[in-house]
Amino acid sequence: MKQYILNGQNMSDREAAYDEIARALELPAHFGRNLDALWDELSGMQGEIILTTPADHDEYAGKILQVLREAADENPRLKLTVQA
Repeated sequence: MKQYILNGQNMSDREAAYDEIARALELPAHFGRNLDALWDELSGMQGEIILTTPADHDEYAGKILQVLREAADENPRLKLTVQA
């Protein structure tokens, strides 16, 4: 199973979060950099996303984490592991 490592320390604000997500998940250049676009990408992914040192920076970081969790619940080919 392919692993994608998301470093939460690199997700200090919305722009930085999408930079890290796009890099770590190897998303295409046309990735929309919003929650709906993230959901769309995650729904077709296969592998394990490992979120290290999750950021508690703002409310939006919580929304991103929620989308990651919900996508992993909905997509049986996707697993999410959160490491403190």
